[in-house]
Amino acid sequence: AQDEMRVVGAAGGAPWRRGVTYSLHGAPCAACLAAPHGMLVIESGLGAQYPALAAQHDTPLESFHGIAIEGPGGAWTGVLSLLDEQAHADSPADRALLRTAANRIRQELARADDETHLRERERELALARQLTSDAI
Repeated sequence: AQDEMRVVGAAGGAPWRRGVTYSLHGAPCAACLAAPHGMLVIESGLGAQYPALAAQHDTPLESFHGIAIEGPGGAWTGVLSLLDEQAHADSPADRALLRTAANRIRQELARADDETHLRERERELALARQLTSDAI
């Protein structure tokens, strides 16, 4: 099981900055990964439910909307989340937007994975051509 997550992109303020690693213990992202369909919405009271998260912020956090991101192998690889200092009601439009964004991220991760495999294969073929021409 995954114990930590790393921030790969963030908007807003501290403490969420690119490259920051945090424990999933006591974090809403862990609940999101375990939620049905990989989606968790906390409309209000986020800080009360997750005091460790609240302690990291200067201003109280009220809401969390998150969706797990599926990796190329089908397992959850991360969470796209929106945290807000204001209560934010759940809505079908918000859920659809999260699903669309998570799907786009999944596609981009798969593309990057495919590109990595392609570059590895190109290096192998170049080495094979070199070895073949050296042997002739």
